[in-house]
Amino acid sequence: MAAITTDLEIWIDDQDEPILVRADQRDMAAFEVEYRIGTTKAIDEMSMTFFRYLGWHAARRTGKIQRKSDGTLPDRDEWLDTVIGVEPVDEEETLVQANPTTPAA
Repeated sequence: MAAITTDLEIWIDDQDEPILVRADQRDMAAFEVEYRIGTTKAIDEMSMTFFRYLGWHAARRTGKIQRKSDGTLPDRDEWLDTVIGVEPVDEEETLVQANPTTPAA
């Protein structure tokens, strides 16, 4: 059985490149516990909240959230205030970027 994963781009205010993270069932389960709604229903009814939470949880879990000057991590709302957008990575775009010899369509 293959693991359920979602590659996400997290665009932060005043940064030229997105943070890239891979969310998995750990992040999705945390969302379901926090919001008491299943993943499928969340994608249909509250997709922005769902992807922003997944992005935050996966970035925190993988150590990709920048620490504040005092060395602590920002809390979720504080960090999300700097996030312009979180969206799934376009699979075709990822394949082209991963292999520069692949001709673009």
